[in-house]
Amino acid sequence: MGPKNLLWTLANPTIQEWYNLSCLKTLHISNGETGGRNILRGPNTRQLDFSVFKKFPVSTDGTRTFEFRAESFNLPNHPNFAVPSGLIAFTGVDANGNPVIAPNWGVISSTVTTSRQIQFGLKFMF
Repeated sequence: MGPKNLLWTLANPTIQEWYNLSCLKTLHISNGETGGRNILRGPNTRQLDFSVFKKFPVSTDGTRTFEFRAESFNLPNHPNFAVPSGLIAFTGVDANGNPVIAPNWGVISSTVTTSRQIQFGLKFMF
């Protein structure tokens, strides 16, 4: 088993199914079984911010200037998804003793950053 199997992540995860549910098993806490720490990974976060500004002199001695700024946050407008839900993976067992997986477990339902934002500014310095 390589390290990819330890993360229980699918080769091509989607927001509807981020984890490989076939790798999970029911842990018996009474026997001291634990799942380990930091074994589940969420999606990466990517963000590109960009700013440009230019100063324009108003007076001949250079003491008074206008500064124009243009700033963009999350310029490529890439969605940065939140960590999948995963507090409760199993809700119980069925009649055959098989674990019942929570219907929303491993589903990504929100983002952690805003969409593209662009702002302009003009400053007068004297």
